[in-house]
Amino acid sequence: LIQKIPTEINEIPILMNHFQKYGHIDSIRIKGNQAVVIFQNQISAIHALRSSKALKRNRFIEISLIGN
Repeated sequence: LIQKIPTEINEIPILMNHFQKYGHIDSIRIKGNQAVVIFQNQISAIHALRSSKALKRNRFIEISLIGN
């Protein structure tokens, strides 16, 4: 779950470009200032979570894992 995403960067192409480097993405869903990125496997999600690289240089965006 990605939270506090500024509206101007909360778009599927931008999120896809950032998160695909961590693994295959099955889907991305956006609602308001949140998004859910579904990776093909949990390892990819963990790599994205542990990455120190900020989404569009915004360190205020929060990323967390959600249940299966």
